[in-house]
Amino acid sequence: MALASKTVIFIIDRDIYFKFYSTIINEFLVRGFMVFLAHNHVNSRFPLSNKSLSFPSLSKAPQFGIDKTYQRSFIFKKIDELITKINNEKIEYVFSLHSRSYYSIDKNTIPSSKWVTLQHWADNFVSEHALKKDILDCDYLCMYSKIWWNGFLKSKFSNNIAKSSKFPKILFHGNPYHDTFENFDNNQIREKYGIDLSKRIVLYIPLGFGGNHLQTFSEKVWSHYYNQTNKYPKFLLSLYAKFLRSKITEVDLIKKMQAFCKDNDAILVIKGRVKKPIPQDVERLCDNVIYDETFYPSTICELISVSSLVISHFSMTIFDVINHGVFNINIEFNKIGHLQ
Repeated sequence: MALASKTVIFIIDRDIYFKFYSTIINEFLVRGFMVFLAHNHVNSRFPLSNKSLSFPSLSKAPQFGIDKTYQRSFIFKKIDELITKINNEKIEYVFSLHSRSYYSIDKNTIPSSKWVTLQHWADNFVSEHALKKDILDCDYLCMYSKIWWNGFLKSKFSNNIAKSSKFPKILFHGNPYHDTFENFDNNQIREKYGIDLSKRIVLYIPLGFGGNHLQTFSEKVWSHYYNQTNKYPKFLLSLYAKFLRSKITEVDLIKKMQAFCKDNDAILVIKGRVKKPIPQDVERLCDNVIYDETFYPSTICELISVSSLVISHFSMTIFDVINHGVFNINIEFNKIGHLQ
C-alpha cells in the first residue's frame, strides 16, 4: 500500500513516553497520518540499572487506533539514523518531550520537518538546563498553561537560553493524556487488577526516590539530596535527618493507612514501579500491590479513577488526581538545601 501523504514521528526514550503521547497519536491516526514510533537505543543499556527496565523495546509498543498499517515502529542506535529516517520518510512533524538540541540535532539537517516539544511536568526544564541545552530549540513548544510559561521565563531554568534567539510558537494545550480518563469503566478496571468490586479504595503512591522503607522520610530525602548535589558532607546530612527532622518511616505511614482502611471498610492499594519494587513486608500491610504495566491506558490513571482517596508525595500524580476529581492527601517535606 502507498504511504499516507502525512507523516509524523514520536521519539520514545522510555516506555512511559507512550503515556504522554497516547491521545495525540490517536488523533493523528484519526486524521490519516502515518505514525512512526522511534525507539531510542542510542545510550548503552549496560551495566543494567533499575531504569534499564523502562527503556523502550518494540515488544512494549502499544497498538493505537484500529488499522495497524498506519503505525510503524523502529529502533535507532545513532542519532544519524533518526535524521536519515526523518528525511527519507519526509516526516512533517517530530514529537518529543525534549528539544532538538537535547539530541544534538541541528535544524538544518531536517529542513522539511517541524519539531514539536511537549511539556512533561517540570522535567523538561530541569534536564535541559542541567545539560545546557535550549528547550526553545523547536518549532512548537506545547505547554500546560501560561502560568507554566511565565514561571519558566522567571526561573533559573531559562538561564541557558540565548535571549536573542527567536521563540518558537508557544501553544497552551493542557495535559493531553488526561483525555484517557473519559473512557474508563470502574468495574472493568477493578476486574482487570483483581480489586474487590464492593470496597472503597485508598490508593498510596510511595515516595519515588532514595533509601528504603525502614528509613525515616527525612533520611530518605536527605540521602537523595546528597546523591543529587554533593553539596554537604554526607555524615552531616545524616545527622541532621536523624536528630532534627521527622522520625516517621514509610512503614509507619502505611500502618496508619491500614488502620484507617480497616475502620472505614476500605481496601489499601499501593501503586509500585518496576524500578523500585515494593518490599514483601510492606506488601503484607496492604490488600493489593499493582505495578505500572501499561501506558495506554496508563496504570496510574486507571487506579486513580477507581479510588476514593489518593495519598501521595509531591509528583505529577497531583495533576492526575485533580483532573479526575479524586480527594488527595499530599505529604509535604520541609524544603531541602536550607542547612545554613
